[in-house]
Amino acid sequence: MATIEETPAGLHVRLSRWERIGSLHSDLVIPHECIVSSDDVPDPWPILRGWRAPGTGIPFVIMLGTLRAHGLKDFCAIYRRRPARIIVCEGFAFARVIVTLPAVDRRAASAR
Repeated sequence: MATIEETPAGLHVRLSRWERIGSLHSDLVIPHECIVSSDDVPDPWPILRGWRAPGTGIPFVIMLGTLRAHGLKDFCAIYRRRPARIIVCEGFAFARVIVTLPAVDRRAASAR
């Protein structure tokens, strides 16, 4: 499962080997100055927009890769209907980065 770590360069989204293969993408480093907002949502599926290209997707099971819609690109690494973090970016390759939270983060998000 993808993890998000804060580094001096920005937020580092680390993908597992299988996620890199399924999404046809490598790890992402989002510079701090590109991050507009970050929010946790209980179910990311209703907010997805566009078509997956390239990547892997089975509706409501897995979505890995790039979603494209009307000049916008989102990167997704989401599983089932689990809570996810949405990072809204400006001046970055992706308008949004949506990643399912690991179990430890999910417990913290549900406590909020």
